Amino acid sequence: MISKFINYYSEYSNTLSSKPVKQYGKFVVLINKDYRYLIFAAIEQAEFHANIVERYMNSQNLNGKYNKNKDMYNIQESDWQVQGGGHWEYQSETHVLTLFGKSLAYGQAELEWVATQLQEIEAFDEARISCRH
Repeated sequence: MISKFINYYSEYSNTLSSKPVKQYGKFVVLINKDYRYLIFAAIEQAEFHANIVERYMNSQNLNGKYNKNKDMYNIQESDWQVQGGGHWEYQSETHVLTLFGKSLAYGQAELEWVATQLQEIEAFDEARISCRH
């Protein structure tokens, strides 16, 4: 299965006058029959992991809807599912990216798999990536 990285954080960071030393966010892993998507967003862009799922589904014109509490976005496309989520913290001075936690709605993503995927992305060449359980 081919992996794809989608970085909503970069869109957010372009609006900042200066980059913070510590950056925080959330991520989700989505899969369909052909691909596994790793999607990052700033904490300011996503109160819930569901907000990331909704944003991506809408960008692809795919159907879904929120549950009653608006904290889970249920994908209504049979080929798609959420494989968990988590949180990330990046310290720009030390180039340390830490993956941790889980999504209350979707459970924990495979943090080691996420770290392995990020190590293959040019944007993370200088980063030391670790997982905190």
